[in-house]
Amino acid sequence: MDVLSGVLALGGAMLFGVGAIVLLLWSLIGALVIQLATKMVAGFKPGYGIAFLTALVAVIAGACVNYGLGMALSTMAFAWAICLVVAIAVEAAIIGFMIKNPQGTALGFAKGLLVTVIEIVIMTVLFVGVPLLLLSLLGGGAH
Repeated sequence: MDVLSGVLALGGAMLFGVGAIVLLLWSLIGALVIQLATKMVAGFKPGYGIAFLTALVAVIAGACVNYGLGMALSTMAFAWAICLVVAIAVEAAIIGFMIKNPQGTALGFAKGLLVTVIEIVIMTVLFVGVPLLLLSLLGGGAH
């Protein structure tokens, strides 16, 4: 194996490792948000384990669907909007199927959709709103 192949293999392994860490962290935080959103929508808090598994499955499925649709629709002007709607629907279906109330009944798509919308709002505030607020309070780096 020549040096370039070795460097490319190492770079690919590092990228995979970083992706796995981001996937894990996103799912860990997403599980907490799913618990909170489910409590708001359905009046109960699912266990952390099932919330984590649900977040993990939703992130992986969403990434696969977005990748596939992105490739198929790459020439369309509003492909991003179609991908967004499909990703929300897929996540809502996964949450609606995997999260069950204390009686063992699945939430269903409608409540899964409400949980998904609340999750999107909370995650957007956490990962966009809070950093922007901190930047503005700290002067945005302007000297």
